[in-house]
Amino acid sequence: MSATIVFLHGFGTNGAADGYRDVLASEFPWAAVAAPDLPPDPLEAVAVAEGAIRRAQDPVALVGISLGGFYARHLAAAHGLSSVLVNPALEAHVHASGLVGRHVNFATGEPFEFTPAHFLSLSRLAVGAGTPVDALDVAVSMDDDVVPPDETISYCRRHGIRVSTFDGHGHRFLDFGAVAPLVRENLARAGLAEGAPSPR
Repeated sequence: MSATIVFLHGFGTNGAADGYRDVLASEFPWAAVAAPDLPPDPLEAVAVAEGAIRRAQDPVALVGISLGGFYARHLAAAHGLSSVLVNPALEAHVHASGLVGRHVNFATGEPFEFTPAHFLSLSRLAVGAGTPVDALDVAVSMDDDVVPPDETISYCRRHGIRVSTFDGHGHRFLDFGAVAPLVRENLARAGLAEGAPSPR
């Protein structure tokens, strides 16, 4: 069957940056890949992502990295979607106050501001304990220098989330093909693998 993978990028970049979308398209040629540009405002970012989900003609799975992983966690819980979170900022609503301020988009060079109100709005997107995690996988690079990997692993263990560890990929996980087998396993568990029968 066909599927749409919606990729959610991290803070201060865009959907085309660093080749993540291209890797997913190459690894999963039977699936459509959408990688929307997410605005700095978290609530607007989630609205943009939900628009991409609505426009998909096929069943949807999510792949999110860093802050995009936080958004993917929220969206997966809200819409019952399969998801893979890569070096996710799972507790951004607690730890991301340091992002408040003026920034330059890494991909476009455009200035933007992440305001105190933006940080506070992350709490509205946080997923509570007891949320189903059967369709959720987390990939953690043990040399992540932005989101402490030990904290991510501890969070996953507390919440019963499957977590896979990787070495040498850093926070940006630029060798994104290394996470493709995990995405493939996640899609297969959701019945979204290539050749799987369409759900009735």
